[in-house]
Amino acid sequence: MKARIARGMVTTRPASSGTENAYGWPFEFERIPNDEWASRTIHESALKYDEHRSTAIGQSLEPTVAQILTVLDETKIFVDYSCGTGLLTERILANYSSNTRILNADVSKKYLNIALNKFRNDQRVAVRLLKRLHVESGFQSIRDVLDDALIKRGVDILTSTNAIHLYPDVAAIAESWNRILRPGGLALINTGDMSNTARKVADWRLHDTVENVNQLARDAIKDESRFEKYRDSVADADLMRSYAQLRNSFYPPVRPVDFYLDSLSSAGLSALHAFELSIPISRSDLAATLIPYHDVVLGWVGGSTKVEGEAPSHACLRDRLFLIRYCVQKLYGEREFFLAPWTYITCKKG
Repeated sequence: MKARIARGMVTTRPASSGTENAYGWPFEFERIPNDEWASRTIHESALKYDEHRSTAIGQSLEPTVAQILTVLDETKIFVDYSCGTGLLTERILANYSSNTRILNADVSKKYLNIALNKFRNDQRVAVRLLKRLHVESGFQSIRDVLDDALIKRGVDILTSTNAIHLYPDVAAIAESWNRILRPGGLALINTGDMSNTARKVADWRLHDTVENVNQLARDAIKDESRFEKYRDSVADADLMRSYAQLRNSFYPPVRPVDFYLDSLSSAGLSALHAFELSIPISRSDLAATLIPYHDVVLGWVGGSTKVEGEAPSHACLRDRLFLIRYCVQKLYGEREFFLAPWTYITCKKG
């Protein structure tokens, strides 16, 4: 066996069993599917999301990166579930030069397309789109998009960062994770939108800031004559209810950590430990986090295709983006940052 140096320690790669290619993927494994979405032009909103490089999001990934690097070696395969634009994979590969295998999976074509373009020529990285089945049925499970050989082998590590709070049926998704993990496999989860009454409450969660910005925008429109053309929208209860529902689909109401622990346990994933960190978020960081979702955060300012079927005019879009930045400034007042709680859960398949 050949010894290789990785992260200051000697690791070895077992001789090939004859079932894997030179990079450790199962033979005939399709690293990049030959699907229509994989050749699409990169979507501008996804590019903005990737480019803003939120300091807070980066900080929130650090504990998960450290956990992965502790157990990662050349024999492992891990899945980044809800990978977005591949931010976690970027951080892993920046700190790990040896061979490994990372599969990025997401429901968003526009985000996954950016991840694909980042790693298209890196044989260590594969991508899978979780396609929508029907409006009522949700999306494919992770098992649905894996090759038979990979399902038979199983996955060693699965991550879900800054996403689990968005899943409508956490137990069902956790069950799909359990079905692809090997016995003893790890699931590493984090989110900034869980509540934990057993620990000190930090200032706000992301969901809280979205609702606070909404209220401040309503106040500004009521008080400032330059925004009076949006007062009819604020007065339209049905319209505002529709936008509240849209916000809740992107920023769901916060659920307690025990809900997630119970859901994971019922799916056969036992929690080894859970902890919480408070991460400082600056004004500019919060604005940069909200602006890519401006049509959700303040879509009622000028209208949106998601609710009213029409995009806002350029003038209305400028007002909307101004209001997001203005309301963030009002929200912070004299403070330079607020503390946001991030919860981390490590689970093991029995």
